[in-house]
Amino acid sequence: MLVMGVTPYPDLAQHVQANAAKAGVTLELEQMAPAQVFTKARAREYQMMLINWGVRSPDPHNMVSRHVMNPDNRPEAKLAQYPAWRAAWQDPAMNELGQKAMMERDSEKRKALYREIQLKNMQEGPMAYLFQVVRSIAVRNEVKGFEMSAFKVGYETASK
Repeated sequence: MLVMGVTPYPDLAQHVQANAAKAGVTLELEQMAPAQVFTKARAREYQMMLINWGVRSPDPHNMVSRHVMNPDNRPEAKLAQYPAWRAAWQDPAMNELGQKAMMERDSEKRKALYREIQLKNMQEGPMAYLFQVVRSIAVRNEVKGFEMSAFKVGYETASK
């Protein structure tokens, strides 16, 4: 398993390795600089890796369009911007479902489609999601205008 040699990845990798051993799976850890890990990922030169992925948009298609959809799985397509392509995984039915979800205008139907994609991807997809980063930020009462969401910490509007 390729592991970025920066906190917290070595510790997480050792935890995954220990739990895999309990299930009879032996994982060899190969620690390296993040740039090296991503170079190997983009070249499809790995069996398993522990990496992170950050989203910039709260829309579910942000993740589905890369982690589930893969328009061309051929190595020569070199679609390294798609983690599904990096994993050499393609499911034409999921590509179709992702397109359908993206174009759905009814919010409840769209939500149901993305839920279907999520459940199927958890069972059949190439990735296992271990955790989601949560930011803990303390702000004193004197600070005004500080804005924060799951996608952004905005200091530019803050004042004291």
